[in-house]
Amino acid sequence: MKSPTNSRASGLTCVGSDKGATEAAAPPPHLIGCPCSSTSGVRPNTQLSVMPPFTVRRFAPHEWRTYRDLRLSALAEAPDAFGSTYDLEAARNDAQWEDRLRLAASSEAQFPALALTGETPVGLAWARRDDANPRLGHVFQFWVAPPSRGHGVGHLLMEAVIEWARTLGVATLRLDVTPSHPAASRLYRRAGFVNHGTPRPLRPGSSIFAQPMQLTLEPPSHTRRPNER
Repeated sequence: MKSPTNSRASGLTCVGSDKGATEAAAPPPHLIGCPCSSTSGVRPNTQLSVMPPFTVRRFAPHEWRTYRDLRLSALAEAPDAFGSTYDLEAARNDAQWEDRLRLAASSEAQFPALALTGETPVGLAWARRDDANPRLGHVFQFWVAPPSRGHGVGHLLMEAVIEWARTLGVATLRLDVTPSHPAASRLYRRAGFVNHGTPRPLRPGSSIFAQPMQLTLEPPSHTRRPNER
């Protein structure tokens, strides 16, 4: 069932909830954001009747450990979805993780987004304005923990990214998606993304190809001229 959503421009926070029965299965130990983890108070294979509310907001500069854990979980769970690799990112020291998030979370030109189920981190996305073209934005590091998929978390993340882009006057958003992740492709298409150009290697030397996609954003209605429709 599609989650009802409510977005606030102030703080770029989106909130949603999803009701329905779901089976909680034990994930690999490196994954976080699992409803059956010890912090959630739900035992494995427990039937859930109501999912907690989902929230998407900007990472705070001090939340680098949460960002690190989510990023490494994403790279371990979906190594063929990202331009970077688990080994490369895991080699970073704490100071590098802290600096990366602090600089981005404090910058208007970047939007590191955190998805939560209650107080449990379950996903992330990262968007940034192009350095050379302020009307162009890029989306990457988009990931939702497997136990939280299918409940509208990805939709909320994308909704928050699009709201951030419109606030900055970004007219076009671009991202890449690999064919091994059809659910991600469907999510992006529902948001309005279309193929843009031909597939290209996911990373230098990779045999995996990623399809570039693009979303053209309409300006907010209150900023249009009277003769625009």
